[in-house]
Amino acid sequence: MKQLALVALLLTGCSCISHSGSSPTPPSGEAVFASLLANMSYSLKDEPLCQVTSASQPDMALTLGQHLATAFSLSYQSTNSLSVSSQCNLSKYETKNGQVKDMWDCSLNLVEHTPAKEFVSNSNIAFGLDLKTLSLIPNTIRCL
Repeated sequence: MKQLALVALLLTGCSCISHSGSSPTPPSGEAVFASLLANMSYSLKDEPLCQVTSASQPDMALTLGQHLATAFSLSYQSTNSLSVSSQCNLSKYETKNGQVKDMWDCSLNLVEHTPAKEFVSNSNIAFGLDLKTLSLIPNTIRCL
C-alpha cells in the first residue's frame, strides 16, 4: 500500500509540474527589431555593461544607434562580409528595487569574415525587452 501511495504521489506531482504555467510565445523578429530601432536615440551612458566608444567620436557618450552604426560599419567598403544573427530567449532581470522579473533577453550578433570565410571580428549587442509591451528595459543592454 505504501508503494502504491508513493507511486500515486509521484504521478500527481509530475502531472502538476508538467501542466503548471506555459512559456509565453516568443516575439516576432519584426517586433524585436521595431523595438530596437525605436530606441536608436537611447543613451548608453547609464548602461554599466555597454560603456563603448567610437574611433570617430572617442569623447562622446554614444547612443544605441551610434553604437549599432559602428558595429554595422565593420565591413563597409571592404571585400569582407558581415553576417547577422539574432535571437530572444526567456530570461529574468533584477529591477533597481530588487524585484526579479521575466523578460525577453535578445541578442544581435555581427560577425565579419574575409572572402575566404576567415574570421575577422565579432560584435554582440544584447538587450532586454518587456514580456508584454516589448519595450526596451533600461540597464539590460550589454555590448560584447
